[in-house]
Amino acid sequence: LINTTNAGSALLVQQASATEGDGHTTHLSTLDLSGLDNFNATVGRVLVAVQGQLTPVATQVTIPDIFYPEGTILLAKTNLIQTTQLGAILGGQDGGNGAGQGGAASLSGPAIVIGDASSVEATGILELGQTNAIFSDTICVGRLKSSGTLSFNTAFSLPFVYLRGVSSNRVSAFLVADDSHLSTSTTGASACTGIVDFSAGTADLMIDTLTIATGQQGNGTAPVTGIVTFGGGIVNVNTVNLGYQNSAAAAAITQGTLNLNGTALTVNNQIVLGRSIGGSMNPTGTLNLNGAAVAVANGIVDQSGTSTST
Repeated sequence: LINTTNAGSALLVQQASATEGDGHTTHLSTLDLSGLDNFNATVGRVLVAVQGQLTPVATQVTIPDIFYPEGTILLAKTNLIQTTQLGAILGGQDGGNGAGQGGAASLSGPAIVIGDASSVEATGILELGQTNAIFSDTICVGRLKSSGTLSFNTAFSLPFVYLRGVSSNRVSAFLVADDSHLSTSTTGASACTGIVDFSAGTADLMIDTLTIATGQQGNGTAPVTGIVTFGGGIVNVNTVNLGYQNSAAAAAITQGTLNLNGTALTVNNQIVLGRSIGGSMNPTGTLNLNGAAVAVANGIVDQSGTSTST
């Protein structure tokens, strides 16, 4: 049981290294709760493999500015998690979630972050238990040159995840592979990757904006790849973005994929495939349906990117 009402508190799991290591998984620190029947946490933020800020940021817990953070959390059989950092993500360059190059204009990054770094790569993994209820306003899986994975622990059968916001019934922003806070040029070695895989179980999600693969602000050559896969369950989203370009100067592809396998998806606004603002590298949005029931109020839109729907 973890219970703190301080929005500046955090559950942080990671280990650092002076070198990158082979495959980005050579020094994964692990918090293994999978042998527990229950885990309840009320905490400001949940952070897995997050590089800290260079200087302290108001209202935020100080996170060490370490190199190559890696971490894993394996949740218990039954979990109830509520983050107390409320509201939307603030600012452009992020100085509150880690990402030490960011400025003080941003007081808070996402409430739940899995993999985030500014000057180096990070690798974060969060595996859910059999029954999971998570209340959080903002969630990011894979951010700023990093790799993040959110999935069920295969040790549990018939897993289920229930996801809602705190300020409202919906998660305000669910971001998968978000490089949008990066404005400097980066190379292919600094790719941003986010994987959410709920195919082994059932999901009940309420989200305002789901964005899968958000491009950088600069002209770097590092690709951004986001993949979200659902099995059974109900997903209700206001807006879905797949492959969201932020800079016409970007020299690498931004590609977002949503796989629906027997899922009931309701989109109250639009699904936007491949949001492009020009340049030589069109973003890619892919929607794959396999026995899914999809209702979209205002249509599926291709915004001049490269999009497919099957």
